[in-house]
Amino acid sequence: MNQHESRIRDYLCQHLELIESGMLLVQKEYKIQSENGAGGSIDILARDFYGHFVIIEIKRSNQAARAALHELTKYIALLQSSLGIQTEKIRVLLLSTEWHELAVPFSEYLKSVEVATHGFWIDANQEGVVQEIRPFIPLTLATPLKVERVQNIYFFRDADDRDSALKGIVSAANEASILDFFIFAMDYGGESPQVIHPHAAYFVFSAPVDYENPDSLQEFIDATEIDWEDLEEPGENFLCWLGDRLSIEYDSMEIGFPEKLNSMMSGGWSAQIAHRGGRYTDNAGLLTEAILLAQARQIEGGAGLYLYRTCSPRFKSGWGIFKNDLSRVVSGCSAWEQVIAGILQAIETKRPDATVSIYMYNPTDIVLTIAKASAHRDYRFLPSFQLIESSPTRVCTYLGFLAWTGSTPNFLGDEFLSRYFDGTEGYFLTMNFGELYTRYDAACSALGLESIVVEVLNPGAPTESARLLRRQVRNADHQPTLPFEQFIAENELFNKSLVRTLRSFAFGFV
Repeated sequence: MNQHESRIRDYLCQHLELIESGMLLVQKEYKIQSENGAGGSIDILARDFYGHFVIIEIKRSNQAARAALHELTKYIALLQSSLGIQTEKIRVLLLSTEWHELAVPFSEYLKSVEVATHGFWIDANQEGVVQEIRPFIPLTLATPLKVERVQNIYFFRDADDRDSALKGIVSAANEASILDFFIFAMDYGGESPQVIHPHAAYFVFSAPVDYENPDSLQEFIDATEIDWEDLEEPGENFLCWLGDRLSIEYDSMEIGFPEKLNSMMSGGWSAQIAHRGGRYTDNAGLLTEAILLAQARQIEGGAGLYLYRTCSPRFKSGWGIFKNDLSRVVSGCSAWEQVIAGILQAIETKRPDATVSIYMYNPTDIVLTIAKASAHRDYRFLPSFQLIESSPTRVCTYLGFLAWTGSTPNFLGDEFLSRYFDGTEGYFLTMNFGELYTRYDAACSALGLESIVVEVLNPGAPTESARLLRRQVRNADHQPTLPFEQFIAENELFNKSLVRTLRSFAFGFV
């Protein structure tokens, strides 16, 4: 929490009546402990006139909206578990000076959260004195836009050339019947010599037709005479149509997708909205630049490597979408697939009123995970997830991570690439075509690495308990579970060989 937000928190602790009459402070920065990594700290914990425990959170400016909502779900679950507070005795208030980034995800969050939850705009000066508090009115998007997974990236050596090309991209999009779209002007600010085109126009769109409605799709095809093909990503048809009408000159062009955009943003690229088209123009006051960037990266669903989501089986449509999005991210890790399927099935059948919140990152690239950890002690590429299940009958947190059985590989890194990826070139080709998940299980098994899940029941409570969940494997002889960091520390020769081989093939990759 930055100093300004700390001052707001401290001021509100002394003036809770500004939020609601009759509210009393329990504790500032209320810590809820858990021995299994699921603890947290509530900004303000209070009691209202009716005896509810009230979780009051002030949005952290450096925290993504979806991550903030995941934290709220965790605090609710911990309060239920650590203090034994019943669901109907808990309330949540989310306060923020800015709602541009929060508006859409918070409005969606309200549909599935199990406790009374409200948002408030707050206006405070630099000393943290709160001058006004007013309710946030949840949004209703009658016809939501849906960003396509396939996107286009036009690269340029010169920023002026990129800016001059924008008008041509807009014109071609309109000719191709793509009405709802936006374009990011992207600029590279890193130091990698591999980036020879440091400026880009990144095109993102929402399809003008519902692929799931055959009659509507056929009517569109007949009306536009588009040369439609049955592709894995239907949106590619529109990008092809766009390309046929494009008359601009660019230095390079690539197909984009959420994971690539996410990688660019974490690799030194910046992005600013350069143009909005269709409903993205009409909703400019609602769908801010930060929201559009999050939608293009599809952190709330649709991406293949990561997922933030809060939902409930009570809402069947949203629950079905959640399971589909989760299956995309967990694909390739059969252990997690099996365990999570069992968890979700149990929730659906036994606790259908539960609220489920998840954050998962699963790159299924064990080569890059080991190389980054070994060469730079960079563990950001390590797969993990946290799933919180909260219902009137129980609170449970599931923690997923990669562990080591202690089995040491009897080969070096270069031979590992040859055996399981058809060599270094085969590894990069498999990565380029997004097929690394097909090699993940076998590669991990060869190194003695295992994807496991820890179930933490009643986190923070005196009755807190934890157990290790593994997939059901007949006659499985499971070895001890050791930290992944221990694999890195005890397999130095393997790791050095792997890093050396990757560097000799692709300079700057590791």
